[in-house]
Amino acid sequence: MRIAKSKKKQLNTQRIKEQSNKQTNLKIRLDHKREMKALFGGFQEKHRKTTLFYAKKQKGNLRHAFLLSLEMRLDTCLFRMNYFPTFGAARQAIQHGFLFINGRQIKQTTRILRPGDFIQIKKSDSWKIRFLQHLKNQTLLKRNSQHIETNPKLAAGIILYQPQQI
Repeated sequence: MRIAKSKKKQLNTQRIKEQSNKQTNLKIRLDHKREMKALFGGFQEKHRKTTLFYAKKQKGNLRHAFLLSLEMRLDTCLFRMNYFPTFGAARQAIQHGFLFINGRQIKQTTRILRPGDFIQIKKSDSWKIRFLQHLKNQTLLKRNSQHIETNPKLAAGIILYQPQQI
């Protein structure tokens, strides 16, 4: 009796493991969302939907257009410029009003940038000195983007062109 019950339990656990290992459509979608959050710093679901909506309007491959629009967001560009260690720090600086695009103060973190946009971080001179010392002392990850030209002394950058490969 005991042997029969233990065999039933083993069969049930094997069946459950097999079912959990299946790649269902929902599991695949959740895995893709987790990857996107890891790559672009936990953005909200409504921002993902909005970005997807605008990507659908563009011609060509939907996935490429979606990733391109994520890569051209203001917070992503600041992170790629090595001015902030995390996406959250970049978003916080934007929301506090430290960033100017083409001379206008911007507080929208999801703003999509275009080629030719000039990004500048404005704060007091003492803050810029501390910021530059922080950049020198901190070893940030190598995430230099070829489509953005940066000037750490001015705490500024310019978008040269849309990235071709992501």
